[in-house]
Amino acid sequence: MNNHNRRPFLLLLMAVGILIAFGRYVPSKIGGYEVKPVNLLSDVCESAQEDSLSKILAELPKVKKPIKKEIKKDTVPAGITPIEDYSDSTQFGMKHFYEALRNRENMDRPVRIAYFGDSFIEGDIYTADLRAMLQEKFGGNGVGFADIASPFAGFRVSLPTHSSGWDVRSSQMRDSCERHRLGPTQRYAMPYGSAYASFGATTHYKHLDHFETATIYLRSNHPLTVRACMNKDSVLTFTTKGDGTIERVRCDYDMKKIRWDVSGDSTVTCFGTSLEGRNGITLDNFSFRGSSGVTLTKIPQSQWQEISDARAYDLIVLHFGLNVASKDLLKYDYYIKKLKHTITVLKQAYPHASFLIVGTSDREDRVDGELHTMPGVKALISYQQLAASQNGIAFWNLYEAMGGEGSIVKMTQTKPKGARLDYTHITREGGRTLAELFYKSLVYGYDTYIKNNN
Repeated sequence: MNNHNRRPFLLLLMAVGILIAFGRYVPSKIGGYEVKPVNLLSDVCESAQEDSLSKILAELPKVKKPIKKEIKKDTVPAGITPIEDYSDSTQFGMKHFYEALRNRENMDRPVRIAYFGDSFIEGDIYTADLRAMLQEKFGGNGVGFADIASPFAGFRVSLPTHSSGWDVRSSQMRDSCERHRLGPTQRYAMPYGSAYASFGATTHYKHLDHFETATIYLRSNHPLTVRACMNKDSVLTFTTKGDGTIERVRCDYDMKKIRWDVSGDSTVTCFGTSLEGRNGITLDNFSFRGSSGVTLTKIPQSQWQEISDARAYDLIVLHFGLNVASKDLLKYDYYIKKLKHTITVLKQAYPHASFLIVGTSDREDRVDGELHTMPGVKALISYQQLAASQNGIAFWNLYEAMGGEGSIVKMTQTKPKGARLDYTHITREGGRTLAELFYKSLVYGYDTYIKNNN
C-alpha cells in the first residue's frame, strides 16, 4: 500500500524550491517591466548576518576612553561629530596640531596637514573644500603639494597644470618602480632631456588665486640646473648640490603661475612641487587609487625620514576603507595589524605630528533589491576606532557624521547629486558637504582645546 502522507511535504518542498530558484535566476526585467526578486529566506539571512556582526563587535577588545577633552557628548553642539582623541603619553593625538594652530603666527612656515586617502578624495574632491574653509579661518593660500607630472592632472580643477618630458613611476608598477625613490604621493618622476611643468592659480576655490612660495623637491647624484619662471616676467636659475639627498629649490614671490624647467636624466628623481603661503595653513592631498593605506609602507623608512626632513607636517590624516570593507567579511584583525605598521612607520618619520584616522564612509550593497549599508562597513569602522585607541591617536567617525545607515543613498537624491550611483564615491558637491562636517569638528576640537588649556 502506497504511503500518501509524504505527498503534501514533497509538494511544499517543490514549491519552496521553485520560489527560491525564481528569486535567484529570474531576470530583473521582463518586457520592460521590473521584476522584484523573491527571497523567502531574506529575513532569516539578514537577521543571521546582524547577529554575526553584533557578536564580532562584542568580542573586540575594549576601546579605551578618549582623553577627558572635548567628548562630553551631551554638551556637543548639534550637527557636530566630535573627534575622539585616544592619545597617551606619546602625545600623538590632536595636541600638536592644535598647538601649531595656536602659534601659527610665530612659525616660519604654514601649519601643514598631510591628508592620505584613496579614490574617495581623488582629484582634490572634498579636500579642496576643506582646505578653503581652513584657510578662510586660519589664513594661508595655495594648493599645497602636487605631483610634478600628475596622471590625473585634467581631473583636478583646483590646480591648472601642464607638463612634458617626464617618466612617471608609481608603487603599483612592481617591475619598473624603485621603492627607494618613491615620494609621499607614492609616485616619482624622472626628467628625460629637457622636462618642464607649469602650475597656475585658479578661482574655482577660495585662496587659490595666488601663492607666495613655490618649492620643487628633487634628488640627484650630480649638480642639476633648475630654472623657475614666475608669472612669465621673472626668471631664476638654480644649481643643486647633487649630493644624493632630497633637495628643495624654493622661490618666494607673489605668484599666479610658475614653470619649472629641469634638464636631467633617468638618475634624477623629482618628487613634486608645493604651492603655498608663507604662513597660515595648507593641506596636501595624497590620494592613491585602490589603496588601503598599507601601501605607504612600500616607501622605505629611510626615505620617509628624508621626506620628513624636506617637508614637515603637523597633522597626518589616514582616510581609507573603501578598498577594505567587504560585504562578505566582518573580521578585520588582519587589516588593523597592517595599519598599525603604517602608523608606526609614519610616527618614526614624524615624531612631533598629530595623527588622525577618519573612519570609512557609507557604502551600500543590494539585498533583495533593496539598498543597505554594507555590514563590512559597520564592522570596519569599529576596527578603525580600535586601531586609533591601540595606537594612541585620534579618530573621527565620518559614517556617523554623514548620517549613518543609508546616508550615501540620500546624497544621490539631492540636486545636484552629492554622490555617484555606485553608492560609494562622492561628487564635488557631496565633497563640499562632507568637508564642512569635518571642518566643524576640527574647529570645535581646536576651540575646546584652547578653552581648556588657557
